[in-house]
Amino acid sequence: MNILQVMLLLLLVGNVQAQEPQQNAAEVDQAVQNAMIAFKQGAYHQALDHLQKLNSNQRQALSVLYWSGAAEQKLQRFDRAAIYLRMVLDKDFPNQYPDAAYLLGQSYYAMQDFNHAQWAFQKSIEKKYKIAASNYYLGYCAKINKQDKRALEKFQKVI
Repeated sequence: MNILQVMLLLLLVGNVQAQEPQQNAAEVDQAVQNAMIAFKQGAYHQALDHLQKLNSNQRQALSVLYWSGAAEQKLQRFDRAAIYLRMVLDKDFPNQYPDAAYLLGQSYYAMQDFNHAQWAFQKSIEKKYKIAASNYYLGYCAKINKQDKRALEKFQKVI
C-alpha cells in the first residue's frame, strides 16, 4: 500500500466517522418520534419497543430516557420508571422535561418510598410544575412520616 492509498483510506474512515454522530442522532430522533406517537395513542409497550431498538449509547439520550420513564410509569412499573426519570433529572440542565420530577415523585409515592417522593416533589415545585399537586403530595408524605408541622404547612399551600 503506498502513501496515497493510506491517505485515501484515512480520509474515507474519517468521513464515515464524521457521519456516524449524524446518523445516530437521526436514529434517536426517529425512534423518539415513533415512541411519542405510540405513547399518545396509549401504546406504552410499543413506545418502549421503539426506544429499546436503539443501541446502549443512543438509549442514554435525554429524550430516550424521558420517554422510557414516562412509558414505564404509565405501565405502573414504577421501579423502572424511577431509574429512567432520575437519570433525566440528573441530565436535564435546560429543564426540557419539567414534568420529569413530578412523574418521578409519583413513581416513588406509588412504591411507598415517601422520603424520595418528597425530594422529587420538591424538585417539581422548583421547576414550577404542578405546584399545588406537588405540595399536596409533600404534605401527605410528611404526614405519613409523622412530620405533622411540615404536613400542615404543605397542605395550607394547596388551599
